[in-house]
Amino acid sequence: MDPISPRNLKLLQSYLDARCDIFLLAQRERLPVLDLLRWSQSPAVKAHLTALKELADHSAHLRTTQARLLALDKLEHIVKTTDDPHELRRAASTIYRGGCAMPQPRALKKPDPDKPPEVYRSPAFRRKWGNLADCVTPAYTPPRPTAHDSFNSCRRAARLAGPAARTPAGRAAPKARRPAAPP
Repeated sequence: MDPISPRNLKLLQSYLDARCDIFLLAQRERLPVLDLLRWSQSPAVKAHLTALKELADHSAHLRTTQARLLALDKLEHIVKTTDDPHELRRAASTIYRGGCAMPQPRALKKPDPDKPPEVYRSPAFRRKWGNLADCVTPAYTPPRPTAHDSFNSCRRAARLAGPAARTPAGRAAPKARRPAAPP
């Protein structure tokens, strides 16, 4: 790790004391946001934050494992001491399935928003476009029309029909009826 200056070390400690709330850090240290951005992008601070994140991930993993073991011990105790067949069945099936009563292991890493995953392209798309798949995007497909759209289309059609097709109130004139054929 790169050596860190005393000022950066003090800011890092203040950041942790603020429970990693950058806005609270800015308020407590009376620093402009641009200075905090510059501080957070320095290689030494980045290296220390990365190491702390790895340590926090390991800590969360160990604590989850401990909680799972504790839950398993409690369920085993219930299985060994209960005479109630319903409780016995629930505890045993939870142990067997590793169900929701037992804490699930946490993922070590969350997706990094600065490095999004590769865009998914179907195999057919990749066969069609080959190496150009990264720079070619499918054609835009407009969204399906809604009831609101059809209402607007009717109004637009009436407006385009012109004033002859309108009544004085601005509505479309009713269609003329054909006279009935003589009998």
